[in-house]
Amino acid sequence: MAAPKGNNYNMKWKTPEKRQEAFEAACAHIAEGYTKECFPLADWDTVERYMRDFPEDFPSEKMDEAIRINQRRWETWGMGGVTGKIKHFNSGSWVFNMKNRFGWRDKKDVNLNNPDGRFAPVAALTDEEVEKELERRGLPPLPFDE
Repeated sequence: MAAPKGNNYNMKWKTPEKRQEAFEAACAHIAEGYTKECFPLADWDTVERYMRDFPEDFPSEKMDEAIRINQRRWETWGMGGVTGKIKHFNSGSWVFNMKNRFGWRDKKDVNLNNPDGRFAPVAALTDEEVEKELERRGLPPLPFDE
Protein backbone atom coordinates (compact mmCIF):
# COMPACT_ATOMS: atom_id res chain seq x y z
CA MET A 1 0.00 0.00 0.00
CA ALA A 2 1.39 3.42 -0.94
CA ALA A 3 1.95 6.04 1.70
CA PRO A 4 -0.54 8.93 1.75
CA LYS A 5 0.42 12.06 -0.20
CA GLY A 6 2.17 14.74 1.78
CA ASN A 7 3.58 12.32 4.38
CA ASN A 8 6.99 12.85 5.90
CA TYR A 9 7.90 9.20 6.53
CA ASN A 10 11.24 9.39 4.73
CA MET A 11 12.30 12.66 6.32
CA LYS A 12 15.32 12.32 8.58
CA TRP A 13 14.56 15.48 10.57
CA LYS A 14 10.78 15.91 10.72
CA THR A 15 10.38 19.05 12.88
CA PRO A 16 11.87 22.54 12.56
CA GLU A 17 13.63 22.00 15.91
CA LYS A 18 15.27 18.75 14.72
CA ARG A 19 16.24 20.35 11.40
CA GLN A 20 17.80 23.36 13.12
CA GLU A 21 19.66 21.08 15.53
CA ALA A 22 21.00 19.02 12.61
CA PHE A 23 22.00 22.15 10.72
CA GLU A 24 23.87 23.55 13.73
CA ALA A 25 25.71 20.21 13.95
CA ALA A 26 26.57 20.36 10.24
CA CYS A 27 27.89 23.93 10.53
CA ALA A 28 29.95 23.05 13.62
CA HIS A 29 31.36 19.99 11.83
CA ILE A 30 32.51 22.09 8.86
CA ALA A 31 33.79 24.96 11.03
CA GLU A 32 35.94 22.50 13.00
CA GLY A 33 37.88 21.74 9.81
CA TYR A 34 36.25 18.49 8.73
CA THR A 35 35.07 17.63 5.22
CA LYS A 36 31.46 17.27 4.15
CA GLU A 37 32.05 13.61 3.38
CA CYS A 38 32.65 12.61 7.01
CA PHE A 39 29.61 14.31 8.56
CA PRO A 40 28.31 11.57 10.89
CA LEU A 41 24.57 12.43 11.04
CA ALA A 42 23.81 12.08 7.31
CA ASP A 43 25.39 12.04 3.88
CA TRP A 44 25.99 15.52 2.50
CA ASP A 45 23.41 15.13 -0.27
CA THR A 46 20.79 14.96 2.50
CA VAL A 47 22.12 18.14 4.11
CA GLU A 48 22.07 19.94 0.75
CA ARG A 49 18.53 18.73 0.04
CA TYR A 50 17.36 20.08 3.41
CA MET A 51 19.16 23.37 2.69
CA ARG A 52 17.21 23.60 -0.56
CA ASP A 53 13.84 22.41 0.82
CA PHE A 54 13.95 24.16 4.23
CA PRO A 55 15.95 27.40 3.83
CA GLU A 56 14.35 28.81 6.97
CA ASP A 57 15.92 25.98 9.02
CA PHE A 58 19.09 25.59 6.92
CA PRO A 59 20.19 29.17 6.01
CA SER A 60 22.92 28.99 3.37
CA GLU A 61 24.71 32.08 4.70
CA LYS A 62 25.41 30.22 7.98
CA MET A 63 26.95 27.33 6.03
CA ASP A 64 29.00 29.80 3.95
CA GLU A 65 30.33 31.24 7.21
CA ALA A 66 31.23 27.75 8.48
CA ILE A 67 33.10 27.05 5.23
CA ARG A 68 35.08 30.30 5.62
CA ILE A 69 35.92 29.37 9.23
CA ASN A 70 37.04 25.94 8.01
CA GLN A 71 39.43 27.49 5.49
CA ARG A 72 40.71 30.01 8.02
CA ARG A 73 41.40 27.16 10.45
CA TRP A 74 43.44 25.29 7.82
CA GLU A 75 45.29 28.47 6.80
CA THR A 76 46.05 29.23 10.46
CA TRP A 77 47.53 25.76 10.89
CA GLY A 78 49.65 26.36 7.79
CA MET A 79 50.86 29.74 9.00
CA GLY A 80 51.77 28.23 12.35
CA GLY A 81 53.61 25.42 10.63
CA VAL A 82 55.66 27.49 8.21
CA THR A 83 56.66 29.92 10.98
CA GLY A 84 57.88 27.08 13.21
CA LYS A 85 55.10 27.32 15.81
CA ILE A 86 53.93 23.73 15.16
CA LYS A 87 56.54 21.04 15.89
CA HIS A 88 56.99 18.39 13.20
CA PHE A 89 54.71 20.28 10.79
CA ASN A 90 54.41 18.43 7.48
CA SER A 91 54.15 21.18 4.87
CA GLY A 92 53.68 18.71 2.01
CA SER A 93 50.68 17.16 3.70
CA TRP A 94 49.26 20.61 4.45
CA VAL A 95 49.67 21.78 0.84
CA PHE A 96 48.04 18.55 -0.38
CA ASN A 97 45.08 19.23 1.94
CA MET A 98 44.75 22.83 0.75
CA LYS A 99 44.77 21.75 -2.89
CA ASN A 100 42.08 19.13 -2.32
CA ARG A 101 39.91 21.09 0.10
CA PHE A 102 40.06 24.59 -1.35
CA GLY A 103 41.19 24.18 -4.96
CA TRP A 104 44.66 25.65 -4.43
CA ARG A 105 47.01 25.23 -7.40
CA ASP A 106 50.75 25.55 -7.95
CA LYS A 107 50.19 27.68 -11.01
CA LYS A 108 47.43 29.64 -12.62
CA ASP A 109 45.54 27.87 -15.41
CA VAL A 110 45.49 29.87 -18.63
CA ASN A 111 42.95 29.09 -21.33
CA LEU A 112 44.36 29.68 -24.80
CA ASN A 113 41.31 28.43 -26.66
CA ASN A 114 39.06 30.44 -28.92
CA PRO A 115 35.42 30.76 -27.85
CA ASP A 116 34.60 28.06 -30.43
CA GLY A 117 36.97 25.64 -28.68
CA ARG A 118 39.78 25.63 -31.23
CA PHE A 119 43.31 26.10 -29.93
CA ALA A 120 44.82 29.36 -31.24
CA PRO A 121 48.41 30.00 -30.22
CA VAL A 122 49.42 33.63 -30.68
CA ALA A 123 52.46 32.61 -32.75
CA ALA A 124 50.09 31.22 -35.41
CA LEU A 125 48.81 34.72 -36.28
CA THR A 126 50.31 36.41 -39.27
CA ASP A 127 51.66 39.96 -39.03
CA GLU A 128 48.61 41.09 -40.99
CA GLU A 129 46.22 39.40 -38.54
CA VAL A 130 48.05 40.97 -35.57
CA GLU A 131 47.82 44.43 -37.19
CA LYS A 132 44.09 43.97 -37.85
CA GLU A 133 43.46 42.86 -34.26
CA LEU A 134 45.41 45.81 -32.84
CA GLU A 135 43.49 48.19 -35.07
CA ARG A 136 40.17 46.57 -34.08
CA ARG A 137 41.04 47.12 -30.41
CA GLY A 138 42.15 50.71 -31.04
CA LEU A 139 45.79 49.99 -30.13
CA PRO A 140 48.87 51.41 -31.89
CA PRO A 141 50.68 49.11 -34.34
CA LEU A 142 53.71 47.17 -33.12
CA PRO A 143 57.11 48.44 -34.31
CA PHE A 144 58.04 45.41 -36.44
CA ASP A 145 61.58 45.16 -37.75
CA GLU A 146 61.50 45.49 -41.53
